[in-house]
Amino acid sequence: MIMNFLNTKFEDYVKPGEVFIFSKSYCPYCDVAKVIFNKLKVPFKCYECDEVELPDSVILEVQRRSGIMSYPNIWIDGKSLGGCDSLKAAKANGSLYKLLDEAKISYQKYE
Repeated sequence: MIMNFLNTKFEDYVKPGEVFIFSKSYCPYCDVAKVIFNKLKVPFKCYECDEVELPDSVILEVQRRSGIMSYPNIWIDGKSLGGCDSLKAAKANGSLYKLLDEAKISYQKYE
């Protein structure tokens, strides 16, 4: 089934002041990323790219701007964070909290 999509540009998905995850529903690394954000109580938007058809132009732009072709593809405040390993590293070294603070995105730290 071909779906009609309203959003056709990268900027329709990735926006300043938000966390956005391009995900695959079957990907365990995507699940880990979502668990981390949920535990931090960080509001995020997520697109399951295997369940909803996105324009090729959006996917290509996500890959071009992030430099990665894998999932999850995580964006904070319009900036690419990378994938799950990058998220875990940013949490461990504290840079994730700095990014969230700069974007004025609320969170609750956990160990």
